[in-house]
Amino acid sequence: MWELERLRELVMGLEGKLERLQKKKRKLSKKGFTIRYVKCGKESCNICREGAGHGPYVYKTVREGGKVKSVYLGKLEAVKDKLNIEDTSDQIKNLEKDIAQIEQKLAEIRKKLREIIEDVIG
Repeated sequence: MWELERLRELVMGLEGKLERLQKKKRKLSKKGFTIRYVKCGKESCNICREGAGHGPYVYKTVREGGKVKSVYLGKLEAVKDKLNIEDTSDQIKNLEKDIAQIEQKLAEIRKKLREIIEDVIG
């Protein structure tokens, strides 16, 4: 029975940590920055024809009334330090990695719990 209690405490701790990480990720994501490449549409433009397009440009997603709009902020190189855009995307990637690891641990614990229950019942 001590193993069940230990697993229960571990699950509760991991679920709490998972909730905190997901909340932090939502908060970072609400900053609403997107990085885009834009095609100019000129047939003679090699950048658009051979690549992703011009940019990278930074846009901020905002809600005005009931509509969502993208507001152009400038070229990434010009605004990245001021807005900490790369730091934010790196933080989100790290949080996603941590979240995936915790979800994997929880799945392993739940599997172990099912095995214990089967041993007790069966």
